[in-house]
Amino acid sequence: MAEQMSQQLTLDRIENRAGVFRAEIRFDIPSNLRGLTIGCPPQTTVTEADGFRTDGRQQLRWNGNQTSPTATMRVEVADGRAGFVSAHVDTGAWAIVEAPSVLSRWRFVGEQPDYQRSVTVSGDGVSSSDGALVYLGPHEEHRHTDGEQLLRLVVPESAELQENPRDILDAMATVGSALRVGEADREVVAIAAPTRPVNWGPGGLQAGANGFWVRDTARLDSPNTTWLHEYVHTRQNFETTSQTRWLVEATAVYLATYHSFVRGDIGERPYYALVNGDRCADAVLGQPHSWSTPYVPYSKGAKVAAWLDTKIRAHSTRSLEDVLWAANLADSTLDLESLERLTASAIGGQTADPEVDSVLSRLHDFVMTRETPAEFLPAELEQTPSDPTRIGAHEGVTLSDALAEAFGDVLGTEIVDGSGKVDEGMVFRSDSADSVISASDIFDAVDSIDAGGISVIGPDDRIVSDVGDGENVVSSPARDGDTTSDEGPDMIFTGEQSPGSGGDHADDTLCTRCRQPLPAAETRVCPNCGWVQERDQ
Repeated sequence: MAEQMSQQLTLDRIENRAGVFRAEIRFDIPSNLRGLTIGCPPQTTVTEADGFRTDGRQQLRWNGNQTSPTATMRVEVADGRAGFVSAHVDTGAWAIVEAPSVLSRWRFVGEQPDYQRSVTVSGDGVSSSDGALVYLGPHEEHRHTDGEQLLRLVVPESAELQENPRDILDAMATVGSALRVGEADREVVAIAAPTRPVNWGPGGLQAGANGFWVRDTARLDSPNTTWLHEYVHTRQNFETTSQTRWLVEATAVYLATYHSFVRGDIGERPYYALVNGDRCADAVLGQPHSWSTPYVPYSKGAKVAAWLDTKIRAHSTRSLEDVLWAANLADSTLDLESLERLTASAIGGQTADPEVDSVLSRLHDFVMTRETPAEFLPAELEQTPSDPTRIGAHEGVTLSDALAEAFGDVLGTEIVDGSGKVDEGMVFRSDSADSVISASDIFDAVDSIDAGGISVIGPDDRIVSDVGDGENVVSSPARDGDTTSDEGPDMIFTGEQSPGSGGDHADDTLCTRCRQPLPAAETRVCPNCGWVQERDQ
């Protein structure tokens, strides 16, 4: 039976100090371990180490003696000052952060140890299961159990929640039960992020497998409400290619809006208007490098997703959710061919209508060309609502006009992570210099926005296993579930020779941590992740 090697990461807020929090890492070392090196991210500073030697380059080496070595580090993060766009912050009174991504590399003899990682909070706070989202500070927690899924809503003491916590949990529970996309995580952690004094970048952010935060100003009676949009993200388990990357945000927008309409939270007009928007109509969904704005998957992508759902329903008793269910279960990456095949499977067995082939052809065109669907009636809507571009009590005022009048200049910018995923939300400034107002829940709120973005999720961490002289060398993922090898996304090598590898030799043209190309073989510091390269002298 394999011995266990565990890594415990404990996070703690530093009282009344903004922009920095404390993280302690502890390892339990199995008897067959012969070496351990850990790499700390660039935004960390190691302050204490017991059982580790530091080389001053964000790397620590186990001394070989301590069975439970520990290291303490300070982690820098945005402090939430007005005017600074943030995705994670520490205000000094509270913090919403992600656990630092620590890469571990070890050598062992005999059977490979079972590697386990856990994240906990010291004092007040809550962490998602994988540590991708952590709240530190005083708070209330509201819970709802729906079947086998536990929904946890964390409301910080500083938050001014616009919705009743029970209503938020009820909405998520109802949609969670209604979504037919496969098995749900056992637990979801949702945090109501205080809007003041933080100038948040996105209106919400889903992180890791089962955690997300949403601005406390978010409402349930808006199309594409952020509460449901981010929840839908927790039910997406498929991997995409460049041709299908748009589907991640598109289905989150559409399904959040569709289920809001079915629940009665929004009316016919905003539902119809959202799925029939013409923004980014000439964008090519399957070519992300050509997008002129990060709104493409939210706008044209959502329209194509809604169109596809109506076509599947028209030819069968199934829906787009059945396609996503199959994609979630599949072991392979969801490319465009796979999406077309799953769509054909959903509708092909129910009818011999020749229009089925036309659906697949049109889908391909909508993804790979500038073509876009004409106006259509989305699912569950029986007739076109009168004047669908007019909403609320402001007759004669469009949604874009109303928001532009109310909120003024755009301060925020979209947040784009390492996979190209975009998180919705904008920040607006009113006439009052100290007032920051958000419109995070309303899709397509303004006619234009700066398309620039900042990275909020770092490079992929890799698992690589080689065989040296009697010793195995393994690099751990920084987060559970990240399993990418040197040879590509479908190959993981554990305890046997990697094709083309020679013991513990690293390719000098790639960073030894993030595996991204280095500008030159002699480069010492990776420009992508900041990792200091170890070279054979």
